[in-house]
Amino acid sequence: MPEAARTTQLPHRLRWLSVLIAGATLVCGVLAAVEFRALRHVTQIDLPVSQADLTVRPDGICGQFRTGLPKYRLRWDGEPPRAWLADRQTGEALAPPLLLESSLSLNSKGVLWLGEGDCRFTIDRATYETLGDDLILRVEKIGSRSTFYSWSLATLICGLLVFICRQNARIYSVRPQLRSAAHWDEGRSMVFVLISLASVLVFFPGHPVAHMSGDPANIFSFAAALDSPEEMAGDAVLSDTRNFKWYTPLYVKVVQAFGWMGFHYSTSRAFMVLISSLAGLFGYYQLFRIISRSAMFAFVATLGLWFLKAHYPPNENWGPMLVLPRTVYGAFMPWVAVLALRLMSRPQWWWLPAAASGLLFYVHPVSSPAITGAILMGFVFGGPGKWWTRLAWGTLGGAAAIAIMFPYVMVYAGKYSGTVVSDVAVTAQAFEIARERFAPGYLEPLVFYRNLALYLVCTPRYWLGIVALVMLCRYRRGTLTTRVSVGMTLGYVIVTCVIPTLDVIVSSRMGRLPFQIDLIRNLRYLDVWLLAIVAAAVREVNRPDWGRTWALQFRVAMTRFLDPREISWRLVPAAAVVWALICFVPPATRSTYRLVEFSYDNLTILVGHPYGEMAQEMEAFRAVKTMRRAKEVVGGSFHMRQMHIPVAYNNKDLGVLAYSSPANLVAAKNVLRQSADRLTWPLDQSAALDQAAIMDAQILLLPRDEITPGLARSDRVIFQNASHVLVRLDPKQIVARRKTLNRSDALIITGEERTRN
Repeated sequence: MPEAARTTQLPHRLRWLSVLIAGATLVCGVLAAVEFRALRHVTQIDLPVSQADLTVRPDGICGQFRTGLPKYRLRWDGEPPRAWLADRQTGEALAPPLLLESSLSLNSKGVLWLGEGDCRFTIDRATYETLGDDLILRVEKIGSRSTFYSWSLATLICGLLVFICRQNARIYSVRPQLRSAAHWDEGRSMVFVLISLASVLVFFPGHPVAHMSGDPANIFSFAAALDSPEEMAGDAVLSDTRNFKWYTPLYVKVVQAFGWMGFHYSTSRAFMVLISSLAGLFGYYQLFRIISRSAMFAFVATLGLWFLKAHYPPNENWGPMLVLPRTVYGAFMPWVAVLALRLMSRPQWWWLPAAASGLLFYVHPVSSPAITGAILMGFVFGGPGKWWTRLAWGTLGGAAAIAIMFPYVMVYAGKYSGTVVSDVAVTAQAFEIARERFAPGYLEPLVFYRNLALYLVCTPRYWLGIVALVMLCRYRRGTLTTRVSVGMTLGYVIVTCVIPTLDVIVSSRMGRLPFQIDLIRNLRYLDVWLLAIVAAAVREVNRPDWGRTWALQFRVAMTRFLDPREISWRLVPAAAVVWALICFVPPATRSTYRLVEFSYDNLTILVGHPYGEMAQEMEAFRAVKTMRRAKEVVGGSFHMRQMHIPVAYNNKDLGVLAYSSPANLVAAKNVLRQSADRLTWPLDQSAALDQAAIMDAQILLLPRDEITPGLARSDRVIFQNASHVLVRLDPKQIVARRKTLNRSDALIITGEERTRN
């Protein structure tokens, strides 16, 4: 067969091969899902303590099980199986599961299971003699996870092969003269795919103790409360769904789906970061390439933006790898902008990108109005035809966006109705608490604008963007690029700055909380605007008619000193690339290093060897989960909520309640204030009882270095390790202490009272 014929048939064969491998990918994925479904079921086996080798000591009974134990296997996420002592008759846990060798000597009751034939325990003598044969060892029997990961790895490899086959089929479908550019596109696509796959390691397996952070943990706790409302009935905030049910329902539903499948809620971030990385990297590349017409600038700008970790006033962050509703939104946002730019010359289709932006409202309602306003203003300023025609088609696009947003707008408005209370004093207190809780400038427009101006002046990378916008307006004001850039910038500024300012002014005069003050948080997209404006300048500089401006005189002057053949305005994209490298690579490198640390932390958990603070946190949370009785509320880290553990008030709750209920916000602040007033360090048993009575908690998870040695030796301690102490207080003593405390102004609110309210 001639060489030309073979070359012609190769793309066809590669496409068919990709179809076959895609089928194999689907089969491997189904088999991995079946294996994971089997891993979800964990059985418990009871062994009488009499089967252990016992050693009687003056301070208690020690023992070791060498036989009769199930095979020691790690959970799918790498967490070791639990083993604890329990009462056969009541099922109550008596000795917590331990994870670290050092913790066994700190506890009078505890079980340490480290592997085959190595399950040691200790129990006080009184409990052992009282229960006798009813004292049992309860252990978890877990299936092997090797088959699940084998099929998962096969699915990943097959998926990569499909991508490679499709890319090569596209390369060999073009003429030989164009294949070098096709190879460049394939290399760029492969870089984006590999980055996306590597990002999964930052969040998988997603154990709750791995690089815990506030906002994601709150979202996971919302999912847990919606899945198991009966288990969270005593929680200070989540017992009432009105406090959080309004929060991005679509995103929370996706998180819930991972819980239904048997994963941790936090495992959802591993899958979301894969999707958002693919969408974001390819999307921003397409956006910057369309604007600048420079593939190299688009590539460098995309990588710099994606790995950038930036902070903006008043207290906003840019970091696509954080995996939150706003970062998922930011990954899909460039595709809406690309669609808008492609339909700029067709006004009858302007409703389509506006509607697409409206759909993103369900991903993150605070961010969607900014891109919607920017697109509509870009249409009105840069579209073809007379101004009234553009205004009419833009209005139609706005109506389409509002129609798409309307169902969730009603949900959001319903949430806001709960923030309107008739008591002016409560509203004033809530406003002051919110002012304390949020960053300076969040509810003070003048402070916000001052901080924003200082930020722009003190951050050199924005200087080029401002200069580029001014030059476009001064020398290229009539071009489509300039009109669209100015229009979209104006729409972005109106939504991000003007509307929130008016909202704060009106709300302060009407005595209510602001409705959409969060719109100022769209400042997080400032670097997207910056790169888009620079890309627009790069595009305009390379236009053939650019020489008719002041640049012609500049170019003539330069030719007096340099060879004219060496002067080319095609160097402008290269200069923009250098600028992007200088401004974005250093911060991106720092954030990438941090992501590598996260990946290593997850890997240590996955292989069953967590270290440092993660191991201490995992051991403490396992003890709480095992030892907590039904309806007991825990005073401690709010991260436990995602494990279906109800928690008392904490400072993080103020941020949630500031958006939903002024009355509950004031009550929570009063409880936390009284708790702080009666807090003494180090914490002794009496102070711990005060905290339990104030917080309406029966168990306290406390830092070990903040309690007295007397409390650490108390029989009220049911678990301790090098960093944490778990204290259970007597319910009768809690009730008695609550009666003696000052209850004026509803400083203490019990779970029953919260339910009635």
